[in-house]
Amino acid sequence: MLRRGPEHAVASALGGCLLFLAAGWAQTPAQDSRETELRYADGLKKLGLPDYAEIVLNRLGAGAKVDALKMELLIGKGQFEEVKAYIARLPNPDSQEAWSLKLALADGYYAWGKYPESRTIYEAFLQKFAAPPDAWKEFYLNAAYKYAQMLLGLGKEADAVGAYSNALKAATAPHVQRQIQGELAEVRLRAAQKETEAQKRQALLAEVEQNAKDLLWVQDLWFGKGIVMLAHIKLLRGDFDGAMKLIDEYREQLTAIDDALKESAKETGEDLTRLSPMAECRYLLAVIEQEEAERILKSGGDKQRALQLLAGKPADGQKPALPGAIHHFLNVFVRYPTTPWAPDAGARARQVETLLRDTFGKKVDFKITPEQWAAVEKAQFNSALMQFNQNQFKEAADSFEKILKSFPEGETALSSLNSLCRSYIELGEELYADMVLRYVAERFGAREATLMRAGDIVLGIADVYAERQQPEKKAAVHEVYFKYCRKHPRAAGLLYRFAQERFNAGDLAAAMSYYREIVESYSNSPAFFNALNGLAYVYNKTGQTEAEIKTLNQLIAGLEPQSRPGHMYVSAKFRLAAAYRQLGPQFLPNAFNRFVEVVKLLSGDASRYQNSPEEAAANRKLLEGALYYKGVCLALLPPPEGKPETLYKEEAIKAYNALLERFPKGEMAPSALSQIGTLWTILGQPDEAQKAFARLQKEYPESKEAKNANFLLGMNLLKIGLRQKAIEVFKEMFSGTGSYSDTQILTAGNELLKAGEHQIAFEAFEKVLAGGSQDRALREPALYGRGVALLALGRVDEGAQALETLLTEYKNTGFTVEAARALSQAYADRGAKEPDADKRYELFNRAIRWMKTARRYSKEPDQRAVSDLGVARIFSRQAKAAEEFGTKELARDYRNDAIAALQILMMSGDATDPKLAPLVETAFYECIPLMLENERWKEALEDCERYVSLFPRGRYLPDVGAWLNKARSRLATQAAPAAPPAAAGTAP
Repeated sequence: MLRRGPEHAVASALGGCLLFLAAGWAQTPAQDSRETELRYADGLKKLGLPDYAEIVLNRLGAGAKVDALKMELLIGKGQFEEVKAYIARLPNPDSQEAWSLKLALADGYYAWGKYPESRTIYEAFLQKFAAPPDAWKEFYLNAAYKYAQMLLGLGKEADAVGAYSNALKAATAPHVQRQIQGELAEVRLRAAQKETEAQKRQALLAEVEQNAKDLLWVQDLWFGKGIVMLAHIKLLRGDFDGAMKLIDEYREQLTAIDDALKESAKETGEDLTRLSPMAECRYLLAVIEQEEAERILKSGGDKQRALQLLAGKPADGQKPALPGAIHHFLNVFVRYPTTPWAPDAGARARQVETLLRDTFGKKVDFKITPEQWAAVEKAQFNSALMQFNQNQFKEAADSFEKILKSFPEGETALSSLNSLCRSYIELGEELYADMVLRYVAERFGAREATLMRAGDIVLGIADVYAERQQPEKKAAVHEVYFKYCRKHPRAAGLLYRFAQERFNAGDLAAAMSYYREIVESYSNSPAFFNALNGLAYVYNKTGQTEAEIKTLNQLIAGLEPQSRPGHMYVSAKFRLAAAYRQLGPQFLPNAFNRFVEVVKLLSGDASRYQNSPEEAAANRKLLEGALYYKGVCLALLPPPEGKPETLYKEEAIKAYNALLERFPKGEMAPSALSQIGTLWTILGQPDEAQKAFARLQKEYPESKEAKNANFLLGMNLLKIGLRQKAIEVFKEMFSGTGSYSDTQILTAGNELLKAGEHQIAFEAFEKVLAGGSQDRALREPALYGRGVALLALGRVDEGAQALETLLTEYKNTGFTVEAARALSQAYADRGAKEPDADKRYELFNRAIRWMKTARRYSKEPDQRAVSDLGVARIFSRQAKAAEEFGTKELARDYRNDAIAALQILMMSGDATDPKLAPLVETAFYECIPLMLENERWKEALEDCERYVSLFPRGRYLPDVGAWLNKARSRLATQAAPAAPPAAAGTAP
């Protein structure tokens, strides 16, 4: 990450550009408001609100500063080509303005990870201006220094040396020159340590040595750095004694610098000891002594000499006592806790203490206390956190790594891991970020004491990815969270939130998985009852009525003991009744009894079941619905043996009248009257029926029931199982003797088609088409409905003709997709039953062509995927037909065709898209068995593993698991060596 420049903070990617522009114009009072607006736009940009910043800039009009900020916004969005085009239009490509923007573009490339493009621009700048023009020194200095920092961030120390050298050319202030010289020497030293070629290594060390000596002319911080570097050079050359002697020679000057920093710290209140060269020198000296002592002991050398290096040498006459490695390490650890060397100094002090005890039998009196370790840990963490907060993510990551190496279980360990993970994300090192995240979840999520903090950290990282608009990474983090932090307090609530999101998006499979996990694993969570409620809704929407009933019973049993179970309780009761009604006629008594129960619960004091005005309003609707469906159940119930047929139907009329009395303006009132009229018709009392229909038209003239009385009468008759009477009503309606318009008849036909009454629906569409109207609004849907009805009736040729007429007459019809799919299905149905090979081939080919037509006209990706699945299913049916009427080889080929079609969807479909995911999942489910049937074991195994990876909560996990085991077993059998032949003369 970029650090502070020699004279100016390099805080933004366009720092150099804006610096130059600001220097180019004098401020006048007339420009105050404009400058304020510019600063406002810049502030909006820094807050991450580029769109608002752009609005402000557009309001300001043209101008160099405005253009510069606009270019910065474009760079921030990664729109580099527009910036390049703007630069190309500048009159002088080598002007300060042009190069400011070019370097800003280079900074943008760097920020977006386009490092070669960034380097190309900077190298071109430095080649163009081998020496800085006099008027450009400050600009040149910032550019060269920033480039050096970039190269260091890329690990290019040798290249950074050249950039530093260029920066030094433009540095005029002595303190700036010394900073660059010092940093240049440090970079050369690092490059020398990495260099493997001896000659180049020595050349670099010679340059470092000269740089370091140049720093010794002034006693400041860089003086101390110079001493440290000279000592390092001696160590790299193998001169341990020389390194120790050098540090000792300059001890007085180093002490003076250290004391000055301590005094300054007292005045400013800022801890400046972290900058002390004394700490680094003492640390380095101690390392030299420790390593030299270990070398002596390993080689069997002078043990007394090794002891003196480790423990020091006591005073002898005129000679003062000399401290050993243990003293220096302890001194750095205790007195300089904020320096980078303190943690390692503490660790090494323990190593030396162990060596003294085990090898020499010596005891170290001074012990590092837990409080001292904690102080160093805290100081190191605060220092690293400061780097992180200043967006110095590379340096922060290095610091957090060192802290965790020294304090893996310390108080700051989790906070350090959190910041380290975030640093890696900022640096684009997502693999490292994932590694840290999993370590946090696995190691600390399993401990009760750290679970809360670990879970919070993992969820925080998910939020980071959400802010960065990386939904797939966010989802992956949440999977880690649910795997390792299951007992975290927020787990159940988060699962419920995901369930609701998936439910609202129509991804019922994923919603079901989340709801189930809450129900199975979080029964004590506040989200438990909500999850049961949601799970029941999913079962309802997916037609799993028995599972819905079981879930609703569990929900009711859980809510019943509560003093105020609220609206959810009576809602569950109502839905349970409705579910029983869906199971069929034999369950009608169960449904009836439960609707009656809801009526009783809500007819008296309902305060127990409503905790807000909204719940009270919802309960009123439930009561109205329960009264209505009580009537529906009665109308459908067969009478007890020996009782008249009219028994329950008369009771149903009473129930509907009770609804009308209780809710005369209710939503169900018109339908209740329509049902009453229907029941009186069935009971053979036309006068009463007429009264009901007259009342319907008088009191509810705008209702659909009033406008379509006969039609609804027919539909009602169908619903209560009196199909023949319903047909009579519809035939009268379609006969032309009534006053029904073509539009009403068309509507009736569509509804009958939905109800599966294909023959009556066909007659409705025939009636509309027979009228000869060319009104597209009538003819187009009538042709479609007629064709579909004919296909459903098995009259495939006539149905196909009707649909093909539709597609010929109306090239851009909105029914193209539905019609094409219907034709495809019809031809596939015929092909599946056709024994003649040529005819079967032609029928299946037609089916595929029409399905591909449906795909071509589908606008949405999920609808195209439906057609892809359709093509694959046709090939699969073709394979089954080939097995029945043809050959196994041909069937195998068609299965391979189906597999190929499914693979396209499996590889190209976006499994994160809520609409596409269920279709992609289905493609896996249908493809893998075909692979197993064709003995493509390895591919089947790979696709099973892909399914588990893409759909860790998938609907088909049990099946896929079984297929995975089967594929593995077959592959293992194939890989096993053949049994050896039986020996001669023995039985086989």
